Amino acid sequence: MENGVQGFIDLDVWKTARQLRAEIYKTSKTFRKNETYALIYVTADVGEGYGRYSFQENLRFCLQSRASAYGFPSHG
Repeated sequence: MENGVQGFIDLDVWKTARQLRAEIYKTSKTFRKNETYALIYVTADVGEGYGRYSFQENLRFCLQSRASAYGFPSHG
């Protein structure tokens, strides 16, 4: 329990991520469905790549994530 951190909910990065998530949810309510799905695919691919055992597998999922981000028209 170094620096008063008893769990992940005490981490500043976790608190900031929750605030960011809330803002994204609020903003994405105005998005079309395909734009919302693009957000899901991007983060899901990054997460899945991180969990892979080799650099090449991680890279493949990061590239898929990038393709998902570019494959949908931007909001606006």
